[in-house]
Amino acid sequence: MYSSEPSKPQNSSMVGDHEMSYRFYEDMVFKGIKRDILTYNALILGLCKQAKTKKAAHFVKELDKENLVPNSSTFSALIMGQCVRRSADCGF
Repeated sequence: MYSSEPSKPQNSSMVGDHEMSYRFYEDMVFKGIKRDILTYNALILGLCKQAKTKKAAHFVKELDKENLVPNSSTFSALIMGQCVRRSADCGF
């Protein structure tokens, strides 16, 4: 049903379906498939587009647990999420 390609969650998030992206993420965890920065960025972006910045922050913390480093895409998504929430003065 799912492929192990990290681009799948990114495509799902682009259409705003963060729930589908999260299910894909959970499936990857269950199957022992390694997640990379693209996987996390797709989830974070999808959540930030929906102004769910607290859930997005959870995945930023997961990056550290996975020994992954946030990149400019990660931070751009977080900033956008704050703007969507209309709280650009709040920072991560």
